[in-house]
Amino acid sequence: NIKMAGAPDSVALLLFFVFWYAGNMKYNEYNSAALTAVGGKTAGLTMTVATMQIGVCAVYACIMWAVKLNPAKLFGLQAPSKQDPPQVTQADLKKSIPLAFCAAGAHAA
Repeated sequence: NIKMAGAPDSVALLLFFVFWYAGNMKYNEYNSAALTAVGGKTAGLTMTVATMQIGVCAVYACIMWAVKLNPAKLFGLQAPSKQDPPQVTQADLKKSIPLAFCAAGAHAA
């Protein structure tokens, strides 16, 4: 049985929810400010803002995979861990297309 350093799992889970909620609130504030800065929701640049946000997050994810670091554990007050990039096959990518399409659509909505 391996003993984890940091917060117990129940506390870590609570902290994940707290940080997710706080991050979601900040994201909504940032997103509203970004859309206002480009002329509002009817100015025609909403897809540009959404695409840039997804692009920045994709670059961040690629950097985290390249350095093999999983910083998500920090939100549970645990030390970040080394994590290998996922092993993805062509079949995996093909199966994820419907989900990716729906997620992108929801993000842009």
